Amino acid sequence: MINSNDGMIRVRYDGQVARLVIDRPAKRNAMSLSMWLSVPATLREIRAQRSVQLLIVEGQGDEAFSAGADIEELLCASECKQAAENYVDAIRAAEAALGDFDLPTLACIRGFCMGGGLELAMACDLRVATSDSRFAAPPARLGITYSTSSTRRLASLVGESRAKELLFSARVIDAFEACQAGLINQAYMTANFEEHCAAYVGRILRNSQRSIRNAKLIFDSIRRGVQFDSSEVRELRVRGFSEVDFREGVDAFRANRSAKFTWGRG
Repeated sequence: MINSNDGMIRVRYDGQVARLVIDRPAKRNAMSLSMWLSVPATLREIRAQRSVQLLIVEGQGDEAFSAGADIEELLCASECKQAAENYVDAIRAAEAALGDFDLPTLACIRGFCMGGGLELAMACDLRVATSDSRFAAPPARLGITYSTSSTRRLASLVGESRAKELLFSARVIDAFEACQAGLINQAYMTANFEEHCAAYVGRILRNSQRSIRNAKLIFDSIRRGVQFDSSEVRELRVRGFSEVDFREGVDAFRANRSAKFTWGRG
């Protein structure tokens, strides 16, 4: 746990799952500068736990995933160029650390997911939300600008035209529209949200983590503009046929049973 007088980023472990919790409910889990700064170190702490196979990012309570950056601190950042640079760099480092995390990541969103909170959610691999969640990319309401990486992620998820519309209008959208647009993967009723999230996570954890992590590597290369297998990716694919997960997958398929994959676990 990394504490801050202005909220905290907490970590909880549950078997193969780590939960990174944005904990500042009095301010709808708005991210303070110290919270932004603590994200990379928190992720390094999580990655050091060999039993962890998947990361969930969530907000404390039901009102908000995160309402974004702390407005009062944004005002402080306007007082001098160095303060603004420090704030921008802290947000970028947190977003990059989450986006580069090599385990599968899932944002479990309840309530408001706005601004910097949306940046964190978009940096995750997958996003699920309660049906009463609300989303917005509001920099244009404040006269500031999303990073290139966050803008690229938004455009990748919803398409360039819709991304422009969301950024230019800064309007709030509901979970249904967010799901239709591709901003989130699933929307679930609030009353059964935890059960649905657990089932969603279970499906991922039952599959080969070798395959999932390699898929993440390939998605990263696609974002860099790579169109064909590099020699490293080709070697990953070839080596897969001699790995224990492939043999277990084939045996399970032949026996018409669920596979029990072991690669990378513990």
